[in-house]
Amino acid sequence: MSAVTPGDSRSHSPLDLVFSIPGSQAIAGRMGRAELRRRLLHMTPGLLPLLLWLYPHSYPDWELPVRVWVCGLAIGLAFFGLRRAREVERAGEGSSGWNDSVLWYSFSVMGALAIAPQHPEFCLMVLTILALGDGSATLGGKLIGGPRLFWNRDKTWAGLLCFWIAGSVVSGLVYWSEVPHAQFADSLRIAAIITAAAALAESLPLKLNDNLRVGLATLVACEQTIGGDPHALRMLIVGSTVFGLISLWRRRNPSPGAQG
Repeated sequence: MSAVTPGDSRSHSPLDLVFSIPGSQAIAGRMGRAELRRRLLHMTPGLLPLLLWLYPHSYPDWELPVRVWVCGLAIGLAFFGLRRAREVERAGEGSSGWNDSVLWYSFSVMGALAIAPQHPEFCLMVLTILALGDGSATLGGKLIGGPRLFWNRDKTWAGLLCFWIAGSVVSGLVYWSEVPHAQFADSLRIAAIITAAAALAESLPLKLNDNLRVGLATLVACEQTIGGDPHALRMLIVGSTVFGLISLWRRRNPSPGAQG
């Protein structure tokens, strides 16, 4: 019996829906079936803000049901992602690496809503930039390739540009649709600045999980560009320091189940 490698699940997976999209088989041949499933799982949550267009709600004081379903969807998607680890793992990554990515993804989205409750657009921008900006960077880097960044040879200029374009357009659209009286051109300008900070954070050669880096960079850029409560920024700095120390401790003291 041949061994089943990570991402090569023999049983039917809900994520295999991606292979029904025209052209997906050719893309999977270039980047791998597991990576294409991973892109689907990573990028689909970026469409969730569109649901708010169908649900009348106030701004900036989101009603409790809106906050509950946003957090509920984030938690639900996190559990779904954790259960699909074997189908999307990269070679040598291990389940712990994927689990960290899923948890930091959800933490970044819900943390933005908790830290800046009077700016719910921050949460939506974090989500769309993480999902569609960061997700597009991987697609661009693997499918287009080309020259690599001089500060990080593992990343390409194509991936960085895809991150910036996709993240700017989608998060700008989300900002424009969520914030009353926002002008579309101004929304795109604001989103382009915020996404540039997030794209730069993702491209840095750091060991800190890129979902956490992108989420933190986006939230800080939102605070600085759009303007928010300085107290929230202080909370962000303290929170990121605490979680950074936790991550450092986990790397130096791996659990017994993660060894071997």
